[in-house]
Amino acid sequence: MGGTKSNNTPAFQPEILDLTNLTAGWSLLAPHQAPREYHSFALLLLDGRVLHGGGQRSSTGPYYHAEIFSPPNLFAGPRPVIQTAALDAQYGSTFTVNMAVIPPGGVSFELIRPGSMTHSTDFDQRLVEVSSTPAGGSSFTVTAPTGPDIAPPGWYMLFAVSSLGVPSVATFMRIHP
Repeated sequence: MGGTKSNNTPAFQPEILDLTNLTAGWSLLAPHQAPREYHSFALLLLDGRVLHGGGQRSSTGPYYHAEIFSPPNLFAGPRPVIQTAALDAQYGSTFTVNMAVIPPGGVSFELIRPGSMTHSTDFDQRLVEVSSTPAGGSSFTVTAPTGPDIAPPGWYMLFAVSSLGVPSVATFMRIHP
C-alpha cells in the first residue's frame, strides 16, 4: 500500500517479512487493484483479513477505493475456533478461553489492538503474546498482560493461533487496571 517513492509512484504489491526465517527476506503477495497513496489505511478485521483502502487526487477529482486482502496464513491449515472467552480482564489476572476447534499442534493466544490509523500510520498498533496453559478438555487458562507498559488499557482482539500460524476469528475483550 502507499507509494514506492512519492505519491506519484503507487505500490500495488504488499510484502511480508518472515521473522522466523530472515534469510528468506521479503515475499511479494497478491497485488491490489487500485492505487492508494497519501491517506491510505489498512485495518485488521476480526476474521484475520485486512481491509485496505484510500485514494488519491487526480485531474478528475478525488478517487477512493477499498479492498479486502486475505493473507496467505489464513489458508495454511485448519483454523482454531474460540467458543467463549472473557469479555474483560484486569492486568496480571487469568481468564478462561474455551475452544470449539483446536487444530493439531495446539494453539497459542495473542492480543492485537484494533486499528487507529491516520496518514498511513497506526501509532497505537501492537501485538501482545499472552501465556496460556491447558485447563482440561478444550479450555485454556490465559494470563492477561501485567501492566500498561505492555498493553495500554482498552479493547483488544483476542486470537487463538494454530502452530501453523492460522488465526481464529477474534473476539473482542477489554484489558484494564
